Amino acid sequence: MELFGRLAPGVSVSAARADVNAISKRLQSAYPAANKNRAAFVEPYSALGAGALPAGMFARLFLVVGALALLIVCANTANLMLSRAVLRQREMAVRQTLGASRGRIFRMLLAEGLAISFTALTAAGLFTIWASRAIPRLMQQNQNGMQVNLDFSPDWRVAVYGVALAVFSTLAVTVAPTVRAWRQELLPSSKPASRA
Repeated sequence: MELFGRLAPGVSVSAARADVNAISKRLQSAYPAANKNRAAFVEPYSALGAGALPAGMFARLFLVVGALALLIVCANTANLMLSRAVLRQREMAVRQTLGASRGRIFRMLLAEGLAISFTALTAAGLFTIWASRAIPRLMQQNQNGMQVNLDFSPDWRVAVYGVALAVFSTLAVTVAPTVRAWRQELLPSSKPASRA
């Protein structure tokens, strides 16, 4: 049987292990028939599977599935952004014909991409805050009156990771259309009937 618990404030894993071992020895001496060849162990839990509990395997599997889902979403978004850039070839050709520099076009595309990325990041942050409050409430309702105190609230590392991911993905998706706009021939692309 596996039980998950939280250490009391100021109590170390070794102290909890000593207490559980003492209780286990008392149970073996008080009830030798029922506790024959049985013992209790205390191991630190890690969501990444560093502890001895097999739940780490499921957490790693969940991380892989989440990363694959994120990769699919990012690939779809990049595909939409690149197709949008292809549709805007005429606009870019007209801008370059009127004297817009490469740097100006890059800054314009970068600003558009950052606006989209930070809008998505804000929506994801609001959803995360809502979910971090809703999930513990749902878990408390299903525990038959047992008090469950879980904290799913994101910390500053989650925010920094989200901002870094938004900036990196924007740069990755913005550079390719910009280089393509620089290399295109202006005259064919500026004609109204031209299609890529």
